[in-house]
Amino acid sequence: RFERNGLLGCVDLGGNWVIQPRWEWMDTSYLYDGLILVQDPETSLYGFIDLTNRIVLEPQLKDEPKYGIGHIVASVPNGDDEKYGVLDLTGHWMIEPRFDNLNVFSARHGIATARKDGLWGVIDREGRWVCEPKFDSIGSFDNGFCLAPAEIDGRYGYINPQGEWVIEPQSHWADDFEDRSGLAVVCTRNRYGCII
Repeated sequence: RFERNGLLGCVDLGGNWVIQPRWEWMDTSYLYDGLILVQDPETSLYGFIDLTNRIVLEPQLKDEPKYGIGHIVASVPNGDDEKYGVLDLTGHWMIEPRFDNLNVFSARHGIATARKDGLWGVIDREGRWVCEPKFDSIGSFDNGFCLAPAEIDGRYGYINPQGEWVIEPQSHWADDFEDRSGLAVVCTRNRYGCII
């Protein structure tokens, strides 16, 4: 990755431009899937190119996307706001942008937490609600228990992907379960402890 006249491109080992310097910013950490994240200097929107300098996804993304295994969570402008969807690794929308926020899919369980109208729920890989949005926040399901901390009315407990309470909301704060230890940190009345 090299800069010329304030714009970024890529050169090969011989110093020849492989990707002409035309981008305001670029991230090559997606390269193991053959993609380079680029930012257009005129619009400041993000898109993807490949190693042949072909535009895979025209710059249309509002923020730097989140990378999951086999997919990319990205947002597009929507008036003064933005909507989140899911791209495959060829730059095509698997789930059209329609969520207010979205996290990457769990590598183990194939579900993701999504926010709509200010509340969080759980979706499957087709973008269908597994659990309708009803929580103030939801943590990660990516553990062997497939449980996530969830908040409702200022109290935290643990839910399964269908949104059913496995541990009733009784803490003031709760963290994700750790795979290695099988523990999760919780806080009640400013005192921290672990549950198993």
